[in-house]
Amino acid sequence: MANIVERTPRTSRRNDTGDSPADSRRPAVMAASALLVAFVAATGVLCFLGTFTRPAADDFRFIVLERRDGVFGPAEYLYTTLTGRVGNGLFAGLVYLSPEWGLKLTPVVALLALALAATLLTRAVLGRSWGGHTHPLAAPLAGLGTAVLALATQPRSYDTLYWPAGAITYTFPPALVTGLIAVALLARSRRARLWTGVAAMPLGVLLGATSGTISAAVLILLVLAGVGHLLFVRRPTRLPAAGVLFGASTMAGAVIVLTSPGHARSLRLRPHGEPLFGGRVMADSVASTHQALAHLATDMALPAAAAVGVLVCLLARPHRPLPAGRLLFALVAGAAGVLALTFAVMWELRVGWGHDGWTFYRAWFVFRYAAVLVAAFYGFAAADIVRRMRFQADGPRTVACAVCLALVAAAFTGHAARLQSMARSMADRATAFDDQTARVERAGRAGARTAVIGPLPIEELAVPFVHGRPSPWATAYYGLTPARATPARATPTRPTPTRPAPARPTPARPTPVRPAGGR
Repeated sequence: MANIVERTPRTSRRNDTGDSPADSRRPAVMAASALLVAFVAATGVLCFLGTFTRPAADDFRFIVLERRDGVFGPAEYLYTTLTGRVGNGLFAGLVYLSPEWGLKLTPVVALLALALAATLLTRAVLGRSWGGHTHPLAAPLAGLGTAVLALATQPRSYDTLYWPAGAITYTFPPALVTGLIAVALLARSRRARLWTGVAAMPLGVLLGATSGTISAAVLILLVLAGVGHLLFVRRPTRLPAAGVLFGASTMAGAVIVLTSPGHARSLRLRPHGEPLFGGRVMADSVASTHQALAHLATDMALPAAAAVGVLVCLLARPHRPLPAGRLLFALVAGAAGVLALTFAVMWELRVGWGHDGWTFYRAWFVFRYAAVLVAAFYGFAAADIVRRMRFQADGPRTVACAVCLALVAAAFTGHAARLQSMARSMADRATAFDDQTARVERAGRAGARTAVIGPLPIEELAVPFVHGRPSPWATAYYGLTPARATPARATPTRPTPTRPAPARPTPARPTPVRPAGGR
């Protein structure tokens, strides 16, 4: 008799939807690859535009301070004279070590820092909360996608990305906080957690002394994290302790600013003397918060970020779902955090800049970036819930990926005209600025007694002019004195013989004639 061998049927590897992992993820992989290529291209364009960055507004001040007092000159000046933000001055000292390269590399560093921080945060959240297999494209897509969407759709992107003073105050701090949270979540060994806690304290002091907005963001984050810890963990762990130390360090940095001579002087120079928490200030803050949220709700940045989150979920394949209670708390905490942070930003702008302070859009990036991250998480959570309802056909996945691509394309299309206009303005101003610099240098070598300096505005930043004349910082940048710099509307003096001026009460010697409007 022939030997009868019982064959055991082979079981194919199937996921919870009934399809093989490779087949079910193919539409998401194709869509994610297309989006990643688009985001990389957008990153290259945004970084290339940095080559057209030239000094503007406070850049002249910090460059002159750097030349005169060294790398700590901006920090000393801010602490004693202007705002008290000594951390802001330390960052400025690094950026303006080489002004030409610092201005051009600021957008590159800011964009890549945001992308890297969000990438690490995505890996940490997927590994710690969902515990699933992560496709190689998932984390880079989330990191680069959220960074590009937040910066490209930001009102007046120039102030936030290309102007170092704005990037230092409102762009670098969110990137550093996000990166620190990601590193803390990724730290597994005791040594890694120890070094993360050690690094968090000086970083917290630096951030607290850099931006009051980021101090408010850290405080809101700690409150929400503390509530979640009390609800679901209910036992002491090292991570909350590190968070408390980081928050205390940030508040210590804020205290350094609030007790500085520069901050006291800034309060005395406020154009209005209203109480910080007066009824009118609070009412204006609530009204501007409503306007900012309305602007955010009508922007395509949030749907596009949610689309990125959907694709990340389709790529991630987590093993276990997040418990319903924790997921609900995370969703509610995300929305509450964005609302509270928006109000904090608007209150700070109202206190510092008056009734129209809410239009300082560079400060909006703090809550807009938080909103983009929360929207991406919402998209991820929604896709995870829908996927666990066991849809077995490939059609819904393909349609979902196509919708995600359309949402991201709509976000870029809606802001393309504004970005093109900004790029043209940057290129035109760079040409005019270089021509002006070359003209001043030629005039100095030729022995001219005066030089023409034009305001050269860009993206509604304040021009370095006071009452129609170049400010001392702008003239010092060119190596001139105020008496030798004339507005652009005046005609420069040529190196020709001068004639005596009309007699004065106590004339010492003939004085050369200055052009119209000069001193």
